Amino acid sequence: MQEIKLCEISVKVDDSLLIGKGILKRTPVYHGKLTKTGQHVAVKKMFSGIFDYKKALDLKALKHPNIIRCFAVEEKGDFLYLALELCDKTLVDSIEKGDFLNKVVPSRQDCLLQVTEAVEYLHNKRVCHGDIKPANILVTFADGAGIRRFVLADINISKKEPDKTFSSKNRVIGDIGWLPKESYQPYLEVDPSWDIFSLGCVFYYVLVNMKHPFGDANNLEECQKNIQCGKVAVLKAEDFVKFSNLKSLISSMVDHSPDKRPCIGKVHEIIMRVFT
Repeated sequence: MQEIKLCEISVKVDDSLLIGKGILKRTPVYHGKLTKTGQHVAVKKMFSGIFDYKKALDLKALKHPNIIRCFAVEEKGDFLYLALELCDKTLVDSIEKGDFLNKVVPSRQDCLLQVTEAVEYLHNKRVCHGDIKPANILVTFADGAGIRRFVLADINISKKEPDKTFSSKNRVIGDIGWLPKESYQPYLEVDPSWDIFSLGCVFYYVLVNMKHPFGDANNLEECQKNIQCGKVAVLKAEDFVKFSNLKSLISSMVDHSPDKRPCIGKVHEIIMRVFT
């Protein structure tokens, strides 16, 4: 076992202590501590060729209750170490364990609102997430008042051009099953509509208990093939008995044409109207 002590982070690097893996399954996440306070954190060890120091600092600068907190960033050799907010589980785990039904976590409506507000915050900061999917939505531990939050993780900081455009020529590498059709185009300029598509798929997944609008959620490769061949999303009316207003919203969010997808502000406006 190797113990790495940096200025702000202390972490024991051992595969038996892994608590997760991040981007491309090549970024191990270990249980660690902040040196000064002793606070327990998740420490992500990243090869600097995948995620450079400037991007890590951009991530640290993001402060929103539904964005995973980055407390410290340190560089050693060819690696970056990110001290992140320690969370309890993923959205996938939470649904599988029946947490919504048992009221262990906030409601499905709260989940969609919180994640939408996180994406709206990113887009207002001229940042694209680039890999929104259920596995990248985490559930925090309960705070002193017993409240949990949903937070967006694995933000790739596909980022904020200084001119009037809002895109990035650094292609985002997301996970199959949740990516829009245009994600497979070479030299793609990523923009917020990419996030909207992925978010629409997540909305459906949360509302109808782990279903996917483009196929079997247990076969994401098939879902991505259906997206790539332009198959129309299957949104059944019976899945929207409680929230019929959201059927048309989600349908527009997962439209194959980026120009037909609503902006995040419009999405937020609609779900606020439906859920409050």
